[in-house]
Amino acid sequence: PALPLFNLGAAVGMKRLHSTVFPPLGKGKKKSIISRVLFAAGILALAASFATSCVFVAVSRLNYPGGQALQLLVHRVKTWAEPSTSVRVYIDVASAMTGVSLFGQRAAKESTPGTSWSFVKAGYEEQNAVTDTIDWSRYTHVLSEESTIAGDEFKVFAVAPGNPRLDLDKWRIATTDAIYVLEHREWS
Repeated sequence: PALPLFNLGAAVGMKRLHSTVFPPLGKGKKKSIISRVLFAAGILALAASFATSCVFVAVSRLNYPGGQALQLLVHRVKTWAEPSTSVRVYIDVASAMTGVSLFGQRAAKESTPGTSWSFVKAGYEEQNAVTDTIDWSRYTHVLSEESTIAGDEFKVFAVAPGNPRLDLDKWRIATTDAIYVLEHREWS
């Protein structure tokens, strides 16, 4: 799919092979064994390309654990929170780089009417660098690549898998725990 001109050339070649193997009515060309083999090879290549694309799409959808973690948090807030709840979320660098976008933040706000959301992304620039002096009590939730934040104040209630790779030994897509969704113990 990334090389449209090659796809166009392959389509023209397959059209010619198809016309040779299956001539139009009234044109009785002799079908050569080579043209039939080439046509079959082209069909197999097309099927292999489709199968490979499906596998890579399945792997690629797991490349955004930050976005998935935000969706898990939104589901939690919809399920457990009162309509007038205030949700203050700290988003670390790894979460932001793997899918927590402004679009996801806007969707979170729109899908939970009455809930007040605020998001803090820190640690990118020097003036916003994460330090040990962060007042974690200001936040109700944290999206982080770390499973422990501020000692015992937060508990993990969900984990978004990420870092996908093909495990050909077991014929599966293997992932690791990538982004943890933490909740302040006093919030729930």
